[in-house]
Amino acid sequence: MEDSIQFIGSGKPIPNILELISFSIPSSFGEEGNIHFRGWYRVIDKMEPSGTELDEYEKIQMLPQIVEMVHLSKKNTILYRIEIYKRSLKNNNYDVDSEDGIDQTIYFTIIKAIQIK
Repeated sequence: MEDSIQFIGSGKPIPNILELISFSIPSSFGEEGNIHFRGWYRVIDKMEPSGTELDEYEKIQMLPQIVEMVHLSKKNTILYRIEIYKRSLKNNNYDVDSEDGIDQTIYFTIIKAIQIK
């Protein structure tokens, strides 16, 4: 079994990984981790407030965002609560409806970790 990463969420956008390219999970809280993948993550990067009612609507899909992530490996399964604070796209001219997904990297810090097995 190869390592895999899955995200859990209800009612908010979570990363949807088609292909996991690489990842780095920090060994301690407060350090930066990252996941490079091909897939979808329907969020907008942090924006300055516009002063309209759209500000409230956009908060739902803006970074930073707290989500649950499961890391499955041969050795164990760990459930993380992480804060995703940044996302970078390999190519800013992308089609969000592409069947191939988007090449992107998300950056996060760990809030909590629980070893399941």
